[in-house]
Amino acid sequence: MIRLIVLLGIAFVLPFGIHGLVTLARGRGIRPLPLSLRGRLWLAVAGLVLALGVLIGLMGQAPKSLGDRYVPAHMEGSVLVPGRFEPAE
Repeated sequence: MIRLIVLLGIAFVLPFGIHGLVTLARGRGIRPLPLSLRGRLWLAVAGLVLALGVLIGLMGQAPKSLGDRYVPAHMEGSVLVPGRFEPAE
């Protein structure tokens, strides 16, 4: 859960960081965020779109069925059995 929150936070803040790097690259020095509401709104919308993309991308990592039970990797004799999802009983 913490990984998801951190990834969503990074995705939201990324456009603001890119804006800062672009202003530094243009030689204007460190400047505050755009003073207009329109500029801040564009950065916020871009952050929300990136965060939504990350959320949708991570949905593929969820088990296919929410009732599935995860069996972690373990040793059976001298053979490593990889982790897997099994249907719940």
